[in-house]
Amino acid sequence: MASAVMQAQASGKAMKGAISQLQEFIQGARSLPMPASCPVLHWSHDTRSTANVEFRATVSFLLDGVPHHTIGAWKPSKKLAQRDVSERVLDLFVGQWGHLLSDESDVSEDSEILPQNRESGSVQARGAAHDLEIYCTSTAASTTGSAPPRWSYVEEAGCYQAFVEIKLFGIPHTFPGKHSHSKESAHDDAARRVLWYFGHPGYENAFEPDLEFAKKVAHDIPKPAACWFQDSALLAA
Repeated sequence: MASAVMQAQASGKAMKGAISQLQEFIQGARSLPMPASCPVLHWSHDTRSTANVEFRATVSFLLDGVPHHTIGAWKPSKKLAQRDVSERVLDLFVGQWGHLLSDESDVSEDSEILPQNRESGSVQARGAAHDLEIYCTSTAASTTGSAPPRWSYVEEAGCYQAFVEIKLFGIPHTFPGKHSHSKESAHDDAARRVLWYFGHPGYENAFEPDLEFAKKVAHDIPKPAACWFQDSALLAA
């Protein structure tokens, strides 16, 4: 995540259409090689009829091997809807993530938030979910609004998948974990993945981008879970 944002900030892109800028950002930020024939941006649209027909675009893409989905606002045409959601993605990743990364580097030495008596790459004994709550309410409080994460679960065939919603810059972000055999392990897995995604100290080595998975889904990115969709624009990783 950090490398992708820094590359985008340093690139100094000329003024272009938002969709073209987004495509260039994703192409330039990818740390994992994708098949040459793979589309960079995947689009889908919702339609509703009010006084007129309106469209809402969802754009999906792989960023550093992680599938992302972003949904925009209702617009009178598909092209305007695509432009709207592209502008939202660029504002989030190119504009606001850099400030968040800078804020986290300023608090990385805080002994109350990040105890020093911990082996490199290990997880605190108090648990990833606790660390995630500290992240949301203290470490990144200026951007999360000091709101604790909100949890939900899906059960299927005796397995659980946890989803955690975090507000960043006023935007709800929904992050899924993997399927686990208990709610507790699903809860822990999702928290660890979010902390790894944010580059939180102590979790940098918790996971590695899966090149084979990225190649497998590059042509057809899996759809987000049904609980992701809301009336406001949001992003899932």
